[in-house]
Amino acid sequence: MAILTSITVGMVLAMSGATAPPVEDTHWVIESVTDSAGTTPIPATPEAYVEMTGGEITGFTGCNWISGYAAVGDGTVALTEMGTTKRGCSNYPEWLEMRMQWVLDDGELTAVVDGDTLTLTRPEGRSLTLRAADLP
Repeated sequence: MAILTSITVGMVLAMSGATAPPVEDTHWVIESVTDSAGTTPIPATPEAYVEMTGGEITGFTGCNWISGYAAVGDGTVALTEMGTTKRGCSNYPEWLEMRMQWVLDDGELTAVVDGDTLTLTRPEGRSLTLRAADLP
């Protein structure tokens, strides 16, 4: 099924003349986080996102701001010096934010773009699924 989906997405992109967005210089909205607890969708409001531009990564988890350095390679993203603000948000689940931050921590991630979807995966299997979107 995944192969058929990839072929279909590729055919749609080719037929429309559209190309997959680059990992860098794209506004990526975090849609879900996957780890040993399963896959959990990220609430749409407030919008959690990341952007990688000029060797830096910035973003918002829904409660806290994140920043660091991102070296984008062929199918990889190496994150270094990742940091976050430490706001306490009573209206946002801390456990969900922690699961996102476990993926967006220092280290090398696999980066796969399929259509308008980016999947960032850590070596131990934790991952984020993101979708390219217009700036808010």
